[in-house]
Amino acid sequence: ISDEDFEYDHKNDTILFVADFNRLRFYTKNHCFKFYYDTLISNEVREADYELSRATKECDFAIYNGDMDKVKKLIESQGYAFTLGAGCAIRLIIKDGMIQYPIDLWRYYFIQ
Repeated sequence: ISDEDFEYDHKNDTILFVADFNRLRFYTKNHCFKFYYDTLISNEVREADYELSRATKECDFAIYNGDMDKVKKLIESQGYAFTLGAGCAIRLIIKDGMIQYPIDLWRYYFIQ
């Protein structure tokens, strides 16, 4: 994705990657939301014309902000709020040019 103009603050930033099936959403403090779609056939990464539900966006931003209590409340009140499918969210915090550990990993599964 770095070839697709993905920019972030190399000194201080929070980066969230949310992946499910062949979709990737990513957030930084400068780019609130971008959605890229990997066709898996040509391995092409491009911006897709896709609108997320309000509940999915709310969950993504809650994870971005590290507010897991809000994520749990959203899922309890609105049902399963992520896009369909199994996936994961990875949250990286960069402070003074260094990745802070531990890195947050949120795995989720679609249950009907």
